[in-house]
Amino acid sequence: MRHDMSGNSLIKIAQGVQRKGNRLLNGNTGGEITLSGKASNELLDLLEEGEEVNGLKSIYDDAVVDLINKLVYQGYLETDKERFFTSTGSPYLVNTMETNFFDFQRGNLGFDVDGNTRTIGLIGINSFSSSPTHFISFDSVSKIRQASSNATGLDISAEGTIKNTCGRFSEELNGILVKDYGDLEITIDQNLMENRLINLESDIFRNGRVTPLFIGGDHATTFYFIQGLLENVSDNIQILQLDAHMDTGNNRWGMVEHGSFVRTLANSSKVKKIVQLGVRGTYNINESKGLDGKVVQTTIDNLEKILEKDIPVYLTIDADAFDPSVIGAVSYPVLGGLGLTDFDNIALKLLSYNVVAADFVEFNGQYDSKNLIYSTAAAQVILGEIAILGGER
Repeated sequence: MRHDMSGNSLIKIAQGVQRKGNRLLNGNTGGEITLSGKASNELLDLLEEGEEVNGLKSIYDDAVVDLINKLVYQGYLETDKERFFTSTGSPYLVNTMETNFFDFQRGNLGFDVDGNTRTIGLIGINSFSSSPTHFISFDSVSKIRQASSNATGLDISAEGTIKNTCGRFSEELNGILVKDYGDLEITIDQNLMENRLINLESDIFRNGRVTPLFIGGDHATTFYFIQGLLENVSDNIQILQLDAHMDTGNNRWGMVEHGSFVRTLANSSKVKKIVQLGVRGTYNINESKGLDGKVVQTTIDNLEKILEKDIPVYLTIDADAFDPSVIGAVSYPVLGGLGLTDFDNIALKLLSYNVVAADFVEFNGQYDSKNLIYSTAAAQVILGEIAILGGER
């Protein structure tokens, strides 16, 4: 992302950033950066007071101007047109939490997206809701964090890889490098939040070293993540959707909703097909109209006949795909859903596909019990998604 530095806006060290010599400590994101070179202190002196873009361009060459732009993107600097909250790149707005998923190591997403090591990254999306009538409690992701830490007992090496694993997906999980990147900062500005979700996925896929697994929010988040993915692929993708509902309604209130995101995605020329598994119950026949055959429902047994091996897959899982006896902490439960064994069978089939990203959405922690039984089941599903993302590429 490049910010508008063509005008004569004022650039200065951002609020919440502390300068110590030639170091900048970012209290907003927890990051820090050291500027090297003889001119670094002189530059920081100017930025501490604030300097106009034209003035900086008259003093410094293009390389320094590019550095200044990067520091705006990373949240160390701000302009009078783009404050920290709106200008900072999404990877720098993911803050690590106290309780890590499965006790995985904490990661620095802003660093790792430009790194050289392939990593599966877990990112929490707290309480993003696309509809004024649909609320997901703020503690939903933190409950899954707590349950995953208490229930799975994974052995993590000093390097951050899974080792000595027994039980479900033991062979598939061993050796996978996984990091917890924390939760994306939430804002009540709907448009800003939508852009932040798109930019997060886009920035991750620009390099491709981090394979993301997004956890939390409602199902509209999937639309924005896929929008970010599509910005960085030239070919088609296919989507595998585990869900109790088709989510092919029409958009209301001028925005994509959790019940309409599939219809909106089906209009994209880069989405070849959307394969749905787990849909059940009754629905309005109009929901299946006007989709041009792009949305296909299947069963576990027929999944490999429908999903194509040579096209990248985005896997999205709505918690209500599972039977309420397994995961009952959802807003719209439907009986007759998947069990954990069903999901294991699906996951094993997906190991040979190129699954490039995944999410687990619509978990609503306000309906969980005190012993976090549904959060524990959700953690088991997420563990299976990690195995899928670590499969053959």
